[in-house]
Amino acid sequence: MDIFKWIILIEISIVVGVIIICLYRLIILLNRTQHTVEELDRSLKIINNDLPSILDEVNQTTEEIKSLTAEVRTVVDKANLTVGGALTGVKQLHYGLSSPKGRNLLQNLRRVKTFVSTVGVAYTIFKNIRKFGLIKKITRR
Repeated sequence: MDIFKWIILIEISIVVGVIIICLYRLIILLNRTQHTVEELDRSLKIINNDLPSILDEVNQTTEEIKSLTAEVRTVVDKANLTVGGALTGVKQLHYGLSSPKGRNLLQNLRRVKTFVSTVGVAYTIFKNIRKFGLIKKITRR
């Protein structure tokens, strides 16, 4: 029986050793968990302290975006009115120039353009003649 006592004692000591090792590992895990929880608590406190100011900034930015959106809408509406007015003006001009009086006006404008071009060419020729001194030679004779 003495051997059975020793075997039982050895088995009990092995079980106690395993329990001690498990408890040691559990204590290490609990320490790590405690540090993690403390870090999370600190982070949550920081977030809670900063959250109102962050929300205020978000609200201010939202208000600025809303006012900018309203301004953009106003500008777009004005641009649409301007484009619409210009388009109406172009249509009226087109219809006006398509009429008999408008065609007559265009014909007269073409004549004026031709006249102005002719005067421009004559002026350029006169300027070149003067530049090269041909007028002086002609007037000396």
